[in-house]
Parts: sequence; C-alpha cells; structure tokens
Amino acid sequence: MYDDIGGKIMFQAKLSLWIGITISLIVGSIIMSEDELVKLGVAVMILGCILSYNHFALCYAMGRLVQNSDIIASPYRKTQKEQQKRSVQSELNNDDNSTGVGKCQICNKENVKLYNIQLKDGYGTRYRNLCADCVKQYDGVIVPPSK
Repeated sequence: MYDDIGGKIMFQAKLSLWIGITISLIVGSIIMSEDELVKLGVAVMILGCILSYNHFALCYAMGRLVQNSDIIASPYRKTQKEQQKRSVQSELNNDDNSTGVGKCQICNKENVKLYNIQLKDGYGTRYRNLCADCVKQYDGVIVPPSK
C-alpha cells in the first residue's frame, strides 16, 4: 500500500485527465445539441479539456516530486539502518546494559545474558527481556538498567 506512492499519484493524474476530458466532451456535446447553445457547448469542451490538463500537470508533477524524493532518500535510510545495527552491537558489548542472567522471553533460552528492550509494533510500545541473538533480530532500543 505504501510502496511506490509517486507512481500511484502519477497514475491517478493520468486517469483523472482522461476522465475529465471525456466528461467535458460528453457534457459539451449534450449542450451543443440545443441550437442556441452551440458556442457554450464548444466553450465547455475546450475549457473542460484545459482544466483537466492543468489538474493533470499539477498532480503528475507532485507524483514525480514524491518519486524523486524517495530515490534521493533511499541511501540515507540504508545508512541509518546500518548505523542502528552497529549501535545495537556496541550496546550489546557493553556489560553495563545487561539486566542479568535468565530466560529470554522470545526464544526461551535459559541462563543467557538478558537485555531490557523497548519494542514498538502494532500493539504499541512493549518492554521485553531478550538475549543477544533476539536483540539483533528485532528492531528495538536497549534500555539501560536503572542504578
């Protein structure tokens, strides 16, 4: 649903262009069927097509802008995730962040060093005591133990 938003905006712009042109031509021809309103029918056709194209141009440009922004931002997102992984690894190496030894709440390993992790998911923010392997697997924030 959230993939290729720029492409979806551009597709919708093209679709609205053709729908707008079609409607303006149909309405214009209906108005032209009256003998006295021929000039008005032609004006509706021409102005409808021009307004449809203006709407198309603005929406299409917005779609291109969103698409290009995604292209520009993608290397930064990758770099940010790599930095986050390195940060988690350095926090795991720091023994001060361990909450003790016990049972992991995800994989159920016994007698392992545990870390209190803040997990954000569809259910909200939860805190779990996880082993080092599970910390690496899930995107969470290590919460240092209070002293």
